[in-house]
Amino acid sequence: MDNQPLPTITTPPTCAITGAAGYVGGFIRRKFEAEGWTVRPLTRSPRDDKSVAFQLGGNLPPGALSGCGTLIHCAYDFDQFTMEKARAINIAGTRKLLDAAHRDGVKKIVVISSISAFEGCKSVYGKAKLAIEKIALGAGAIVVRPGLVFSENGGAMFGSLVSQVEKSSLLPLIGTGDQIQYLVHEDDLAGLIFGLGSGLIPSPQGVITAAHDQGWTFRGILEKIAASKNKKVRFLPIPWRLLWLALKTAETLHAPIKFRSDSVVSLVNQNPHPSFNELALTGVTPRPFQLADERHGIQ
Repeated sequence: MDNQPLPTITTPPTCAITGAAGYVGGFIRRKFEAEGWTVRPLTRSPRDDKSVAFQLGGNLPPGALSGCGTLIHCAYDFDQFTMEKARAINIAGTRKLLDAAHRDGVKKIVVISSISAFEGCKSVYGKAKLAIEKIALGAGAIVVRPGLVFSENGGAMFGSLVSQVEKSSLLPLIGTGDQIQYLVHEDDLAGLIFGLGSGLIPSPQGVITAAHDQGWTFRGILEKIAASKNKKVRFLPIPWRLLWLALKTAETLHAPIKFRSDSVVSLVNQNPHPSFNELALTGVTPRPFQLADERHGIQ
């Protein structure tokens, strides 16, 4: 009987993802799983034996990330409205997480930041993300700043805008709505993160701004969503400081609101000239902002 070589048994690579139950973490998880990876979610409420109990600011037990070749850090606690609380939870929590990743031998780390983070930003969110970026870069991680994430189904901020258009023909507008936004489709962002996390895409030294380089005004985005729904809308301009004060008051009273006062600060103080140089080095070109219904003749 001839000696036959034994079949080679390969173990799928493993990726740990914080915030895997959220919108961005969720579609990144689906991308890694679709590519054959095993995903180890780090979440507040583990739902299966693959998940690890994790909350920003807490400590991961030794070995929690053992066997993970890659860590994608998406988690961010949006309930921390002040810079002091953001430092204690989001910033210090990220430092602890990255320390645990190095302790457990994780080779590649991708940290999800935001296009709202840049030198001179004014929102608590942007400042906290900027501090997280510096920690991440110091730890040898890859940092990605996504723009406004859109898809045909919507989600997170973009999903809220779609919902507003669907529910009403009179839409509140911050000032004249001329604030510039840069957008990225969720599939393009997922592909970029997977490529960076798997090593299939080269990672530049600087921060990667993940978005198409055509800017859209906030009003233009709403008009485009309305056009895709074949709907006419009118706008109600509101001074941004008045809206900020109303939301800040609601937050102080712990009223349930979907939009945060700090988001208004981010919106009216966006980076006027984000750099897309690092994105170009990855070879990834995000698609322009377009919605599915437009491709069927609705413009």
